[in-house]
Amino acid sequence: MKIHQLELFIGNYEETVAFYQDTMGFTCRKNGEGSTDIEAGSGTVTFHKKSGVDCYYHFALNIPANLFDSAKAYMAERVTLAREDDEDEVFFNESKARSFYFLDPAGNIVELIAREGVNPDSHAGSFSPSEVLGISEIGISSEEVYRCSQEVMAKGIPLRNDRPLSNGETLNFMGEVGDGAFIIIARAGRRWMFSDKPGLPAPTIVKTDRGTMTFHHSG
Repeated sequence: MKIHQLELFIGNYEETVAFYQDTMGFTCRKNGEGSTDIEAGSGTVTFHKKSGVDCYYHFALNIPANLFDSAKAYMAERVTLAREDDEDEVFFNESKARSFYFLDPAGNIVELIAREGVNPDSHAGSFSPSEVLGISEIGISSEEVYRCSQEVMAKGIPLRNDRPLSNGETLNFMGEVGDGAFIIIARAGRRWMFSDKPGLPAPTIVKTDRGTMTFHHSG
């Protein structure tokens, strides 16, 4: 599975767009009043202004494996990196990946991940946002994890490594390892790593090469 676009609905819209464009240096395109695309390699993260909501999301962007340290230094100059167990990065043994995290002004938990053997190396000498490869993950918090995961499977998206579906005891990583892109179905209330934020159901539109999926606020 490839994730082409995420559509996320946030309350702190203007400050968040300015953060990605002016502070972080991402290329941004306005779609009109209250909607902006953030270029993320082969994918697009679209923020929609939605007043009166307190939605936040976890999403991840793939970066070249050989630019992890450069990317971390680049981001650390512009934002405080999040910490977990007094560490500001993590290595995932199962996926052979290194990640670091930060929070944006909307409260989104943003991860940059370098997947060994999946994310290609870059010929660039250092990281800039133009080196982002694409969208790696979107977290979906649901009160009905099993049903939500089955709906994703109905689009032809398997559980990682063809494992049996969890009913919320563990995370369901929906997608193929070789594509380096996953829809993560989590139990509502489960804390997202590198934050103190419980996952909450939030309106989310995910456009993939298997079709478009809409996840509603009710979870």
